[in-house]
Amino acid sequence: MNFHPDSTSIIDLDFKMSSALAPPSPDAEARSICPLLATPSPTLEIEHPLAAHQLAAQVSDADDIVILDTTLPEFKMNNDVQSITRSLTLANMQNGDNGSVCSGLHLDQNTGSTSDNLLNSNVYYNLNCEENERMKARNIIQYLNKKQNYSFVYWNWPLIRRTCLCSMFSFMIVVLCTVVVMIMTQPKNCDPNDTWRRSAMVYEIFPASFQDSNNDGLGDLHGIGERIPYLKYLGVSIVRLNSIFMSTHYPDDFRNVDTLFRIDPTLGNLDDLKQLVDRIHSNNMSIILDLPILPPSYRIDQPSEWGRNHPNDTESVEEVLKYWLDQKIDGFYIKGVEQMQDDHDFTQKLALWRSIVDHYDSKILIASYHLVDDVSSKYGPSSTRMESIKATFDLIDFRVHNLDNMTVEANRLTAAYDLMDEHWILWSLSNNDKQRISTMNTSAAGVLLTFMLPGIPNVFYGEEIGLQNVQIRNSMEEHMEQRHLFQFSPMYWGHYEDHTSGLNDFTSLTVVPWMAQAPVTNVDKFETVRAGFELRSHTPNIYMNGFCRKISFMKNFNVRYSDKSIIVVERIYPRKNPYLFVGNFGREYRILDLSRMFSEGRVLIRVSRRQLFEEFNFHSIHLYPGEAYVIKLSQ
Repeated sequence: MNFHPDSTSIIDLDFKMSSALAPPSPDAEARSICPLLATPSPTLEIEHPLAAHQLAAQVSDADDIVILDTTLPEFKMNNDVQSITRSLTLANMQNGDNGSVCSGLHLDQNTGSTSDNLLNSNVYYNLNCEENERMKARNIIQYLNKKQNYSFVYWNWPLIRRTCLCSMFSFMIVVLCTVVVMIMTQPKNCDPNDTWRRSAMVYEIFPASFQDSNNDGLGDLHGIGERIPYLKYLGVSIVRLNSIFMSTHYPDDFRNVDTLFRIDPTLGNLDDLKQLVDRIHSNNMSIILDLPILPPSYRIDQPSEWGRNHPNDTESVEEVLKYWLDQKIDGFYIKGVEQMQDDHDFTQKLALWRSIVDHYDSKILIASYHLVDDVSSKYGPSSTRMESIKATFDLIDFRVHNLDNMTVEANRLTAAYDLMDEHWILWSLSNNDKQRISTMNTSAAGVLLTFMLPGIPNVFYGEEIGLQNVQIRNSMEEHMEQRHLFQFSPMYWGHYEDHTSGLNDFTSLTVVPWMAQAPVTNVDKFETVRAGFELRSHTPNIYMNGFCRKISFMKNFNVRYSDKSIIVVERIYPRKNPYLFVGNFGREYRILDLSRMFSEGRVLIRVSRRQLFEEFNFHSIHLYPGEAYVIKLSQ
């Protein structure tokens, strides 16, 4: 059986032939030269791993070997199989080959030996046997089960790979940048995040005595705005204005307020206040007003546009709060609220005030410690009224005034701290209701003490330089009728040279101020007081009023020693060195031995009249009147 090269040598399988193919007869198996073939060949329905177009068979003229080829790309399954089958059948009949034919690669039925066929894998791999002297074209390799390709085969995989690569690198860059930003923004220490209280120092101003801008002898709102650089340099964060409301005889009778909705004309008008508020806010400070709440029997008039002249006290307070909060005021010191403590609706009134303030962002309310002390004594420290006070007011004002007897004052400080528990206290030495303490030459030490107490210091204008009360040498002098206002001496500006405004005095030298000028005692201690505030602002031992350990609130304030003239205060905080305040508020020179309590420390701030300073030693601490030290302990 010889095929010429130009004859058709392509044989493929008709997909439907396998079901009709009958097994060979026993005689055909006997005549077959294919060895070890005891059973019919499989129907070849299993697909071969090699592609059909990669296999080829050729028929050699010299050796009569049938060569099969399926490599033509134009190969058509149905038509080509029929034509090839017919041509092969005719060629076989013409050659007279009536025997059984076993076709395969490298298989020759005339010359191939049994051993050669056994060793030839193509015999088993491409074997096709036919009987009845007929050859039927079969696919010797595989039964092609052509399927539709999945949709993802046609995707743009190069683009997908590039996109995934770019996305991966972009994600890595974003993660890297995020980590870098997190590292850079991490705090450099473990101090608690209590920014508002850390930077808080209240500076109380009586507007008529701070700065005169129009040379009429009276301070005004515009003058306060001109002194904002000084307040910022001092470290003030909250500006507290004493009563600015309309009064018949302001400032002599400033407590007798005609209305809480109008500013006294001697200070300015509403536009002046708005400008002052904007300047204060632009310098990252806040402004609060003293709000005198009169007893219900008093009349609080409102402007005619409010539509009523005789509101009750609760409605008037509510409207007053809303009115000034709308003017961007940041809080109120509500004065006189202790006169309402016995009202049956006292807690409801406080809750109403708090709800009004809470409608605005970051607003505060302050009350006097007299309210807390009275309610605690009459109703108990755990009473509903007491809890309502703590829930309503952010700060409770406590005045440190018994500096001539520090034993008594130490007990008062400890009692107030224990009573308020976690609540914050506003510590003040002087205010607009009492005479100044600076007459005893202890102003700087007293201010430094308030900085070291657990809470927020309140500095009455001039305390940082030791401004005293107005001094009258005889009863016939001018201003004697104003003796109840002697704490409101005009501010002394000789210690601070303002290069921006050019102001060096309270008013013009040709103008007589409304109140006589009082002397100052601690002008040279101004920078010391400022250093004390700087220390407080970044030391959690001082600006925190306690710390939490597990679920308990731990106090960090202890009075380690006190007698009639000396007080020793210790402030602690976890994993921080303790800080110590030692001050002599008496009139005598003292030597103190604290070696049994403390071993070693370093002086950070001192208020002293001595030019030369001896080395500090806990075995022998020399304290002159008015001297004070802030010490950082080694352990």
